[in-house]
Amino acid sequence: MSNSDTRQYVRDMLSYNPAYDFDSILRRRDEFFGTTPTDTFSQLDSIKRRQAAEEDLQQIRRRFWESTADEILEKLNLLPADELPDIQVAADRLRKVAEIKQQIDRLAQHPNSRPMMLSALKRIIVVPPRYAGSFREQILRSLMASDNLVGYQKMVAMIRNDFPQIYDLEPDWLATIERRQKRSRSHGIEIVVMAVVCVVLLILWVSGWLI
Repeated sequence: MSNSDTRQYVRDMLSYNPAYDFDSILRRRDEFFGTTPTDTFSQLDSIKRRQAAEEDLQQIRRRFWESTADEILEKLNLLPADELPDIQVAADRLRKVAEIKQQIDRLAQHPNSRPMMLSALKRIIVVPPRYAGSFREQILRSLMASDNLVGYQKMVAMIRNDFPQIYDLEPDWLATIERRQKRSRSHGIEIVVMAVVCVVLLILWVSGWLI
């Protein structure tokens, strides 16, 4: 490989705009170094498929409670989950929730249902796996300080007895709520903490999540 070839390669690469000429950059690099174009573009295609799948999952989550179960399942079935194990895990979770979505709608109408608790549960069961642990802990702390803890615990008992499939989505978290004792905290602090948690959840929900 001569110096003139190297200089020409550098000039070519500097003339490309990475934002628009990515394919040309890869093609020129393969030509210069003698690498296999098929391998390079196969990797690029895999990256694009992952990005597209993550964006699709994000959209499904954003519109989850506005969509019908059939609509959700149809979109989940279009994901390339077999090629991407983490996408498969996330899709399986959403599929499981979608299959009992009508039960969750009925839960909202139950006399022992509590709007704050129901809202928290609905977010936790569709949140990306990487965020689920922190969401559970934040909401749990708020519920434990609430003056309505007994009402939340009655709701958990009702879910366990009347809606076992919903309970099975978050058995450890719900069981923890049911057996905890109320913490001694002022009502004002409780309101502030719950408000902060709800605002954080809303911001993340609107702005979209990664998997």
